[in-house]
Amino acid sequence: VYIVLHEADDMTTEIPEELKLCLLDVPLAYERFKVLSETEKRQKIAWIYSVKKEETKIERIIKLIDQLLLKR
Repeated sequence: VYIVLHEADDMTTEIPEELKLCLLDVPLAYERFKVLSETEKRQKIAWIYSVKKEETKIERIIKLIDQLLLKR
């Protein structure tokens, strides 16, 4: 039996379709999201999708886009 361990940042993170569409509406935010580390992407996606209410998810997507636009 062989076990192969991979570094977490070597695995690409799948961006949920609805989040990707929102990011694509703001090209600068999408470009900045793409260059985040895989760990940062996973954390932000988990933060958005860990809520139960749709309106909270939408608010978090908006906050993420705002954060990405403010990032230099």
